[in-house]
Amino acid sequence: MRHCIPSRRERGSAMMAILVLVVICGALAYASLGPALARQREAQTLIQRERAFQVAEAGIDWGIAQIRSTRGAIPTPSTVVRSPDSGSGGQFSVTYTAGNTNGVDDDGDGTADDADERDLVEIVSTGDVNGHRRTLRVMLRRSVEVPKLEAAIQFNVENPILDLSGNAFLVSGFEHLLNGTEDSTRPPFAGIAAPGNVAALIAQVSSKNIDQIEGLGGTPSLAFVDPIDLDTLVEQARAAANVRLAGGTHAGTTTFGAPTEAGVMVVVAEDDVHLSGQTTGYGILVVDGDLRSSGQFIWTGIVIVRGRVTFTGGGSGKRIVGSLVIGEEISANTNSSEMRISGTVDLFFSTDSVELAQTRLAIMTVLSWQEVANP
Repeated sequence: MRHCIPSRRERGSAMMAILVLVVICGALAYASLGPALARQREAQTLIQRERAFQVAEAGIDWGIAQIRSTRGAIPTPSTVVRSPDSGSGGQFSVTYTAGNTNGVDDDGDGTADDADERDLVEIVSTGDVNGHRRTLRVMLRRSVEVPKLEAAIQFNVENPILDLSGNAFLVSGFEHLLNGTEDSTRPPFAGIAAPGNVAALIAQVSSKNIDQIEGLGGTPSLAFVDPIDLDTLVEQARAAANVRLAGGTHAGTTTFGAPTEAGVMVVVAEDDVHLSGQTTGYGILVVDGDLRSSGQFIWTGIVIVRGRVTFTGGGSGKRIVGSLVIGEEISANTNSSEMRISGTVDLFFSTDSVELAQTRLAIMTVLSWQEVANP
C-alpha cells in the first residue's frame, strides 16, 4: 500500500489556513468582547464618579455640622481634608468661606462681598475616589429668631413695679458701643419700656430721678412696647447654654466669655441667684427666678430675669451694656415684675451688644445646594 505524504507546499498552505482561521476567530472574539470591556470600563468610571459624589456629600454634611456647632463662625483651619466615616473610600476636602469674602454676589443685589452677606457661609466639598472628583457647594445663612429689644430695661408685663432711688444710677436708651461709650450718631431707644400704661410707669418715678432715665422722648424716657415671646427666648437660651449657674449666692470673681463673636457665652440659672462677688460677662444671662446683685456686676449683652431684679450697694459698680429684660409673673400676689435700684448702677442700651449676644442663638439654615466644577 502506498502512503501519500503531503508536500512541503501543501503543509504550508494548511498552516496558513489555520493561522488565518485563528486570526479570524481572534478578531471575532475581540469584536464581541471589546464593547463588553468598554462597557465594563465605563461602568467602573460611573461607579467611581458616583462614589466621589457620595464622598463629597459626606463632606458637605460634615461641614454643615461644624458650622452649626460654631453658629456660623468660620473654623480654623478653613480647609480640612478627611476620609469619610461611611467606608466608601476616598477622601473629601472641605473649605469654608464667609459670604462677604468669597468674591460672589450671593444675595443677588449686584454687589459682591457687601456687608449684607456677612451672615452667609459658603461650604465647598470635593470628593476624590481613585482620581475621580466631584464638587458640591452649599450656602448657609445665619438666622436668629430673637424678639426685638427696644429699651435699656424692657418689662414683659403690663404693670411693672419700679423702685428707683438714689442719685448714682443712670438708665439710658441712647445707643452705646460695646465698651459703654455713648454713640450719638444713631437714633435712641427708650430708657424703660413695658407693654402697659406708660402713665403708670411715670407715676412710679420720683421727681428727683426723672433726669436719670434718658433716651427716646426726653426724660424720663418711658415707652410702650409689645410683649415679646419670652418663653421662646428662654428656651433658645437653654438650648444654647454653655454654662449652668447654680442657684444661691456666688461670692467669687467670675468672668464669662469675651467680647467677640466666638467668645460670647450663654449662662443659665434655673433658680434665684445672688451675685455678691465680682461678675463680668459677655453674652446672655438667663435667671429663671430672682436676680440680686450686691457686688460688682458688669455684663455686656442681654440679661433676662423671670422674677425680681435688685441692685444694691454703693461704689461696687454695676453696669449692663445691652438690654435688661424683666420677665413675667414674679409672686403669688401680683402680676407685676419688680425692679429695685439703689447704689451705683448704669443700664445702657446697645444694639451692638444685643446683636453680639444673639449670635449665640443663631441657627444656620441651608439656602442652596448644587454641584459645581472641580477646583
